[in-house]
Amino acid sequence: MARNLTRDFYDKIPEITAVAIAYFITAKIGLDLEAVSGFATLVWAPTGIAIASMLVFGRRVWPGIFIAAAAVNFSEGAPLLAASAMGIGNMLEAVVAVYLLNMFGFRKSLPRMRDVTLFIVLAAGISTLVSASIGVASLWAHGIVAEPALSATFQAWWIGDMMGALIVAPFLLTWSRMPAVRKRRSFRLEAAAFAVFFAVISLLVFGSIHEIGRLMAFFLFLPMIFGAIRFGMHGTTAAVVAVSFMSIAGTMMGTGPFVRESLYESMLSLQVFMGIIAVHTLIIGAAASAKSGGLKK
Repeated sequence: MARNLTRDFYDKIPEITAVAIAYFITAKIGLDLEAVSGFATLVWAPTGIAIASMLVFGRRVWPGIFIAAAAVNFSEGAPLLAASAMGIGNMLEAVVAVYLLNMFGFRKSLPRMRDVTLFIVLAAGISTLVSASIGVASLWAHGIVAEPALSATFQAWWIGDMMGALIVAPFLLTWSRMPAVRKRRSFRLEAAAFAVFFAVISLLVFGSIHEIGRLMAFFLFLPMIFGAIRFGMHGTTAAVVAVSFMSIAGTMMGTGPFVRESLYESMLSLQVFMGIIAVHTLIIGAAASAKSGGLKK
């Protein structure tokens, strides 16, 4: 048995390495966005990468998650023991998410409304409490976070992890299997036209320094709902990731409807908005996919 475990570990080295690299790079980017107490950020794509990688490659990729999480926190100035504890918390977050999802018969391609609901509640809502709790407790135990800042640090950590799970993981899970699209030119042209239209609307909303951006923000729901109904989960998850990327970029540059006095306040408002969009469009996308079979047109 020990020989089989060793062989399985060596077989997983490419996946472990890829997960660790992706986790480390996206974690560095997230921590550069005015992290609370230096380690809790509202933009944390690594959570989605960790959960999706465990669902796709299996739980044996956990070393990549732990090593990358510990390394990035250590590189940001955390003591080795604290960085290791935070790495354990980030790794356990993904382990708990996968365990809970598998316990309830979750399908990683998100083909049913039930699967989307399970993911939202168990992976995005519950499992992210693990990392936030362990991480903040570790920062407090090592004197990095004072007691008055515990609540704000926990809030930023938990919201960041939830949004990483909601936005990144469904995209990776859905696109780990390419959609079966028949070579019908009209459908491909329709998809391309929708992508261009959607990009223009997003740029108007998040690239505007005028009041028009604030007024148009919730109009994004209309094209996203259309995309979810027409193109299923593949279109839904791609649109959510695209909006998230453009909204974060615009907010960082000081444009769009969510700019506030500080970058933290701006990102908090933005992530609440993105959470609403992600939950609603994922549910609509799942319902549409269940009826039409996704992009099979």
